[in-house]
Amino acid sequence: METFLITKPSDAIQARERAREMAKSLGFGLVDQTKLAFAVSEMALKLIAIADVCRMTIDYFLKEEKAGIEVSMYERHRNAASVDAEWAAQLVDDLDVNRNRSDETRITFRKWRKAAESDDCVPCPATAAGEEE
Repeated sequence: METFLITKPSDAIQARERAREMAKSLGFGLVDQTKLAFAVSEMALKLIAIADVCRMTIDYFLKEEKAGIEVSMYERHRNAASVDAEWAAQLVDDLDVNRNRSDETRITFRKWRKAAESDDCVPCPATAAGEEE
């Protein structure tokens, strides 16, 4: 597990890059790596705008033979506003937002590695359209 204190945009960039590296090491495809990296950086930037303190953890996650990346963010807001995390539901596989009475929020999301393509899939061409020999 890696923990990041998120206080400025460069912290969000560092967390995004680490999330992408972890996803790549787990075998995520480029599109899913990008979705995860985008969700991490955007959520971090949103939290910077409203939180007094924001901490993010990124870790590998295994559940019932599924592998993925879990990202948790903890924040305490300085005003009544709290971050809207529902937009991230389109980019990740699981999203959970918990708020308590002391103005703390924990946002957790997971991105699962997709199963390998089955043998009955049509093979992809090795060249793009127009590049055939």
